[in-house]
Amino acid sequence: MITSLTSFRFITAFVVFLFHCRIHLNWKCDVSILDKFFANGATFMTGFFVLSGFVMSHAYGNTDFTKRKNIFNYYLKRIAKIYPTYLVVTIVYSVLVRDIPSQEYLRMVVNDLFLVQGFFPSMFFLGINGGTWSLSVEIFLYFLFPFLIILSGKSPKILFFAIVLTVIANLNIKTDSIYANPVFRVGDFLCGMGFYFLREQI
Repeated sequence: MITSLTSFRFITAFVVFLFHCRIHLNWKCDVSILDKFFANGATFMTGFFVLSGFVMSHAYGNTDFTKRKNIFNYYLKRIAKIYPTYLVVTIVYSVLVRDIPSQEYLRMVVNDLFLVQGFFPSMFFLGINGGTWSLSVEIFLYFLFPFLIILSGKSPKILFFAIVLTVIANLNIKTDSIYANPVFRVGDFLCGMGFYFLREQI
């Protein structure tokens, strides 16, 4: 782990936490400018995906993904780190917490078990556990990562492409369903990768 990024991780997590306190518990700090800031706290999720691209490049930047064995080991580690805990939480949540309409149950279970809920607009609100959309994004980005490493040639030039892609995506994000869509988060992830490669070159 890169310890110098711990404070960045804390700040982004804390702002997102306060954003959720605002929308779910109607929390306010009664300072106008701060309330407006926290009302837009969801934008700090971008920080997590940028950070993810940076850290993944740090951890696997020297891995040769042209070898099948390396790709297999990489996917195995990524899935083992996320999926077992996610599966347990999803099962517990669906059984004990959420009253799921019977006509929607099968669709939601299938989408959530395969971590594809972020791709489908209705799943943002109707999924078994709506907050897991970010894991849906992460697993998609992890899947793409070996191919992005190969295609980018580990060049910081991808930072320019990533910023352009991110700007285009953000100009078109109008709804929560697009905000949660993994495809629209590729630019964020690429930014993190580009920053890492730029840091290495400098």
